[in-house]
Amino acid sequence: MPFPCSPSLGTGPSSKHSVAPPARIPRVADLLAIPQLHSLQELLDPLHCIEFFAGQSGSAKIAKCFKRLGRRVQAFDLSRSETHNMDSTEGFLAGLLSILRLRPGSFVHFGTVCTSFTWINAGTHGRRLWQPLGNQHLDYVALGSRLVERTVLLALLAWHMGAVFSIENPLGSMIAEQPIFQIMIQYFKEKSGGWMLHSFLLLLCL
Repeated sequence: MPFPCSPSLGTGPSSKHSVAPPARIPRVADLLAIPQLHSLQELLDPLHCIEFFAGQSGSAKIAKCFKRLGRRVQAFDLSRSETHNMDSTEGFLAGLLSILRLRPGSFVHFGTVCTSFTWINAGTHGRRLWQPLGNQHLDYVALGSRLVERTVLLALLAWHMGAVFSIENPLGSMIAEQPIFQIMIQYFKEKSGGWMLHSFLLLLCL
């Protein structure tokens, strides 16, 4: 006799109700973007540099520079693996777990996709100073907003881990005008007493 709370296995009146199988739980190796997990030590090894939106294998220039110095690095980009998709739950968790492997003094760079933020595409994305979210009914505009939100969350976590981070923001783009980006700027302004805000904004434009 089945337990009172267990689903029917196909007998009795309740058999017409199907029970959906549980969602696939990503393997730890998948989340950490490690093709083969050789040992538990790989889960504990610190990272010295993470590059998000790093481009294809021929890119990831920042991560490669750190690797030449003998540092342990991680490069994320959708072109490398679906696990690196920052718009998916699996990809975002992989990013979070990598951030948690940082040590004080590590470096994180975000080359966040800026297609839906640049001035040259303003006629389509519709982002303006008075309407920074733009045409959210367009898929690529909504995607850009989600990626910026996740970028800011990962950047703040990296900062709390003692790391230094940079975010690409092409001159004239609307990334820094996004509501969550403004929240981050205000956060650092309050933390610093306002003295470093000018330098912070200058770095965003590089």
